[in-house]
Amino acid sequence: MPFRAGGGYNCGGITDSVELICAPAVYVDNLFVTAAPEQNIGKMHIEISVRNAAAGAKKSCVDVTVASARDGETTAAFHIDREFSAGNSTIKTT
Repeated sequence: MPFRAGGGYNCGGITDSVELICAPAVYVDNLFVTAAPEQNIGKMHIEISVRNAAAGAKKSCVDVTVASARDGETTAAFHIDREFSAGNSTIKTT
């Protein structure tokens, strides 16, 4: 059906908003934190889903910092250097 001026239906092209996102090949895809308070000390279980969109393995790192919502004081931090294979990887910590 050819387009004509004033036609009520356009059967081609972009018809809504478009967003272009630039991201590195290796990135955190999802982060899930579970708090497990025990007596006077608290423990957390952290599961991090990392996506490597490159064709092969890539070296990268993940930094996690936990801070109080009340005053912003850091209560825990860790750094993981790792080689991520292509696709999805999961890091689990306690």
